[in-house]
Amino acid sequence: MLTIDERPVGVIDVPKASVPVGSKSGRYMGRSLRLDGKPECVAYPLHEMLSVGLTAQGRDYAATPARGAVLDDLDEAEFDRFRHLCSTGKGDRALAELSNVEILRSLRLVLPEQDNALTLGAILLFASIPALERFVPTADAVFQELRGTTISANETLRLPLFRMAERLST
Repeated sequence: MLTIDERPVGVIDVPKASVPVGSKSGRYMGRSLRLDGKPECVAYPLHEMLSVGLTAQGRDYAATPARGAVLDDLDEAEFDRFRHLCSTGKGDRALAELSNVEILRSLRLVLPEQDNALTLGAILLFASIPALERFVPTADAVFQELRGTTISANETLRLPLFRMAERLST
């Protein structure tokens, strides 16, 4: 108990937890700042908890196996997009000459110790839209344009990352 301005104030000391802590009902919340700068409590989604947990362990989320993913889940057009980026000087030009599987191996997007299982990184870069939705359903970006306090553009995009970057730049 403390006294502030001659009034008793109760103090609760909560030690920092090394893992996310939820409510009895299983809800996980986090603190965030709204656009106006005011704090609020928001849902703490499972994918964010997983990413934070992997990072805390020194592991890369993109190197996580995409369980059940196969080469047919990847989109040839995304490999062609990658090759084009490499061949125009925006990447390693030697990569532009490789096959799809060689590209995946060069970028360490397959796991040789697990029968060349695809990683979430492979899905994020090269997957078809249905595969992206199936394996990483939260992989989207929201583009909003504000004019004063009015939202003049509001678009949610779920695309492989190179295509997403192109779309956002336009």
